[in-house]
Amino acid sequence: MSKLKVLSVSCMLALAALPGPVFAQYIYIDANGDGINTSADSLNAVGPTILTIYLSTNHDKDGSLQTCNSHSAANCGATGTAQPLNIFSYQIYLSAVGGTVTWGTFTPDSSAFATLQTQLQDTHDVEVTFARQPAGSISPPGLMALGKIPVTITSGSPSITFPRYPNTGLDANSFGTAFGTNCVAFTFGNSYVLGDRADSCGAVSGIPGDWFDADGAREPRVTVRAGRATSLERSRRRPVDASRRGQGHGLPGDRLRPPRPVALHEPALLGGRLARCARAIRVARPLPRRRGRR
Repeated sequence: MSKLKVLSVSCMLALAALPGPVFAQYIYIDANGDGINTSADSLNAVGPTILTIYLSTNHDKDGSLQTCNSHSAANCGATGTAQPLNIFSYQIYLSAVGGTVTWGTFTPDSSAFATLQTQLQDTHDVEVTFARQPAGSISPPGLMALGKIPVTITSGSPSITFPRYPNTGLDANSFGTAFGTNCVAFTFGNSYVLGDRADSCGAVSGIPGDWFDADGAREPRVTVRAGRATSLERSRRRPVDASRRGQGHGLPGDRLRPPRPVALHEPALLGGRLARCARAIRVARPLPRRRGRR
């Protein structure tokens, strides 16, 4: 993809908020409604998960305060400025890794933001682009909820990530997740682009990153109960060879039963005569009492 195409997206975002202030510092997904991202933020194995996207324009994940081009100045020789890291537009690019999904419609949390580009999606990726209205208005620096999007797993056990360019094949003109701000960014004018910390200056991708911290949603959590497999595990089991049923598996003939908890007195843990005795004791009925005897 040529840099000219990338610049066209940057221009679109800038024009949406004339007079052109950029796509900063930490973006994350909240999947359980507590407003933060932790190991508990995972997709539902069955049914939709509502993903809320949060962005802090001026703080990294560790809470450190960042200013206009502070990362580019430290890594790539850019010049930092005092321009505010406010926000007037944003583009979010999400990807399902490890499975396929169905995406719902993204809804911005603020009615001040309107669609700038039609939502693009397939069974893995989705991209949404919104701009603040009226043109020229801005939201102040800081943490804000950008909006919500439902996602439903259709196969596999996927997680949701924020891919970096060039892993953004859904849109040939996209450089991935970014936001528009009054800070004049290192590469794309008023577009602050989420980059890869391992390629901070774009030596490999060709696009330097302006910020790097992002956390997505994890794959479904698997809860294993004693002796029982979850639906996810059962769906992944290989078919059992019918000719081997009942051979060394503790299963009678053609009857297949799901595993169950085994107590210490079960015959399965005993051998030989002890096993037979255990079975006899378990099925034996108490003898009736004879009247007149104690």
